Amino acid sequence: MTPQITVDASRWRGSAFALAKATGIDTQPIIREEARQFLRDVIRKTPPKTLAQGRAAIAGDFHRAIAPIREEKIRDESLKRAVQGNDLTATQAVFDTFPASGGRKFSRLFAKRRIVGAGQIRGIHKGARNKRGRVRMDQMNATIDARAHARQLKETQSRVGILKAGFNPAAKALGVKSPSWIARHGDRWGSVVDAINTDNPEITITNRGVKYPGYVRTVRDALKSRERAMETKIRRAMEGKAVNLGFANLLPR
Repeated sequence: MTPQITVDASRWRGSAFALAKATGIDTQPIIREEARQFLRDVIRKTPPKTLAQGRAAIAGDFHRAIAPIREEKIRDESLKRAVQGNDLTATQAVFDTFPASGGRKFSRLFAKRRIVGAGQIRGIHKGARNKRGRVRMDQMNATIDARAHARQLKETQSRVGILKAGFNPAAKALGVKSPSWIARHGDRWGSVVDAINTDNPEITITNRGVKYPGYVRTVRDALKSRERAMETKIRRAMEGKAVNLGFANLLPR
């Protein structure tokens, strides 16, 4: 079940109203620009930084959850016959004879591992993930179906960017350009209600790609970053100094 997370942005909104008052500029463009800057910050802080980084993280997690046995690496004839015959029981019997230390690297790597079938790969990977969706420890599993392992890995890697993609609708509404590996996921993972051009300007951003509750810290950090930036602008405006509002420059008095 996807966790429901609500972040209180009242302080951020209050800072935007205070900035509008200090600069003498309408609230609506201030809210829009600060929402745009917040969105850029939160997308930048949301993992992964790049598509390559996300794909590599998933590959590492997959191999920690289930190690694929590659036939070309096998020298033991009895093990090779078991793998070629897709015989899980025979493969497990050979693995159980491998010493945990000494011997060939292959034997040490697969010693005492539990052999699992192709149909178990997805469930084992899912069950091994922690609250942040990562697999941090070797789960001591192995599969003789390296092709099925590769297919499941590729399918999972195709989801890289979904968490960032939860902001795609808001990015479109606010004019923030997303890289293609994020934009490719479309708008299904989020929504936006843009009520900025009203008497009570506000914007509501929903991200449905969130899978772990701890992500709320990332959103709060991005909000606090913008709050601090607005406080600096308010102070400069009160002191009669130049203020860059993003969409306009307030010249010093």
